[in-house]
Amino acid sequence: ILFFFFLFFYIYFFFLFYLYFILLFSFYFFFFLMIRRPPRSTLSSSSAASDVYKRQAMLPHRPRELVVDTIFGELLQLPHSTAPLGYYCMTSVVLCKLDPKYENLFASALHTLFEDSPSLEVECADRITEWLALFLSQQNFNWIPWYDPNPPGSDPPTGLAVRWGDMMASDTDPHSPHKMFVTQLLERCIRLGGMERFSQEDDGPSAIPNLLQDCLPVIRLPDTAHASQSYKDLVNAVKAGDENGITALLDQHWPDSDQPARAKLVCTALLESSSRVPSICVRRFAKNQTVLKSLARTIEARTAQVDAIVSFYKDSPHGPLLLVPSLLAAGIVDTKAMVHCLVSSDHLPRLSTESHLFELLEQALMHVVSLSAKIDKELAAGSAGPHSADDTRHQDWLQRTTLLQQKALRMQKETFLALFERFSRSLAGQMADSRAAGEPEAPWVARGLARLVQCGRKYFKQIKPFMGTIEAVVISAVSEMKVSEAFEAFKDL
Repeated sequence: ILFFFFLFFYIYFFFLFYLYFILLFSFYFFFFLMIRRPPRSTLSSSSAASDVYKRQAMLPHRPRELVVDTIFGELLQLPHSTAPLGYYCMTSVVLCKLDPKYENLFASALHTLFEDSPSLEVECADRITEWLALFLSQQNFNWIPWYDPNPPGSDPPTGLAVRWGDMMASDTDPHSPHKMFVTQLLERCIRLGGMERFSQEDDGPSAIPNLLQDCLPVIRLPDTAHASQSYKDLVNAVKAGDENGITALLDQHWPDSDQPARAKLVCTALLESSSRVPSICVRRFAKNQTVLKSLARTIEARTAQVDAIVSFYKDSPHGPLLLVPSLLAAGIVDTKAMVHCLVSSDHLPRLSTESHLFELLEQALMHVVSLSAKIDKELAAGSAGPHSADDTRHQDWLQRTTLLQQKALRMQKETFLALFERFSRSLAGQMADSRAAGEPEAPWVARGLARLVQCGRKYFKQIKPFMGTIEAVVISAVSEMKVSEAFEAFKDL
């Protein structure tokens, strides 16, 4: 018995040892011997990827170029990019920090897009300038491929800004696509970084060369010189929020003025009493909201109020962009009135050529669209909630929310109908006047038509339910072929 026991014990442990040896040998063979060795032409293990690079060189494009092409391809996709613009900007910033070789690729792509700016869609030019301004702000406006004032040695300054300045040196047209591209870019950069980074009034270094100084927007403080004592009294009454005093001053000193003129006068006094600070402006507007609403009972008066804001900040483009969203959220400014003002014949040339005014128009359109979407979302969430059919409070809420939804949709429809009707009429009127005077069309007309197509392309989903009404309004009111062609460009999307 002992003999057989030890024999079994010996065989069992021999089998375990043999199995362990087989597993160890297999692990050594597959883990160590199957690793791919570096090329035999070199003894350094760091060159093991050299043949990988050789295979990459055989591809039609290198991987970095494919990444840059993909970023700009998705950014410039129409009518909407796949992701928000900030996503593409931050992705590009991170890529340049991780691998400096990307910087020259981005610079080369930007230069190609700048050369092709005459043939770019206006929304593509807007996205490129916005992307580049945001990208430069993340680099503290000291990106070497953009502008290097002190290159190694005694070489002259280099960078995209220098190359673009040399290209525009012989261009005398102030409305050329290249100059408008650079001006729009610098406006956005100033909004993000301040004027002192780009002007050469101080002795400090500038973020742009001398060649681009002419493209800087002329930013002046709003004109507040009003000598009449009656106007100063009105400004003081607005500061104090004295509604009775404001009404008395208007009746005493401006009795013959119509309602729009009075509304514009009070709105200008509000702006001048706020020291041009948007936060103070919002508080003053809210304090005098009763007077503003009593004066703005018609669409003409509300349009005059918006005209006062646009005219007051004529040479300070960042002012209305900071002020208007708060006034829209507070219900002080009307979206339809903003459309009537910005696409009127007085402001349409600036709207077509100055990007900040079109951004102001988009703020109004996005406000009315987001308001409708918000109510739709709340209504869908409330209808699907765990409420009983006979819950009185839920039924009351459902009825109120449905009324708000109908009101929001009606306001959205009126806003877009006013946009396309007035936009088309203003463009057609300008073309007819130029034809009657025997003069060529103004340079901004082509950009105005492009802006019209941009509005229809971007908000096609919102205007699709009443596209027939818009078509009837545009075709019946406008006989210009170019306007009709612009409408046809987005009608059948």
